[in-house]
Amino acid sequence: MKKIIILLLFVMLFSTGNGNEAAAETPGIDEVTTAVLFEQHQGKTTFTVKITNNMEEELLLTFPTGQKIEVEVQNKKGEELYRYSEGRMFTQSFEKVRIPPNETKQWTADWNTGINQLEPGPYLITGIITATKTEPKINEKKLKAKKVFFVNP
Repeated sequence: MKKIIILLLFVMLFSTGNGNEAAAETPGIDEVTTAVLFEQHQGKTTFTVKITNNMEEELLLTFPTGQKIEVEVQNKKGEELYRYSEGRMFTQSFEKVRIPPNETKQWTADWNTGINQLEPGPYLITGIITATKTEPKINEKKLKAKKVFFVNP
């Protein structure tokens, strides 16, 4: 019974999704919209993290390394099963990315084993834009998006 209640709470905390492709948007944002999507193909999973500038002025993102996104996949226990940056090295140089008004920029990450290897149940994907500075200043919470997906038996 306790497991069922925990599972129901987990599902209620996040929007639900099903299928090979899903998107999640961070709610209540005027300045930007951040989304995480995933697509399963040929035994691997491709994650896309994108940010849309909803302002009438240009958005400038400053990255301290070559890493532009982080993607994490967790099971219902909160155990991390995948982290995009794990085992990777990124250049150590500042880079600025400009996003014009009403434009979208996106980055992708591949998980070679993909969701095919997961046990049936709910999982949480978190997509993060790793910019350390934004102009104009935007709350860092607005640079994250989460999505729950289910692996069916």
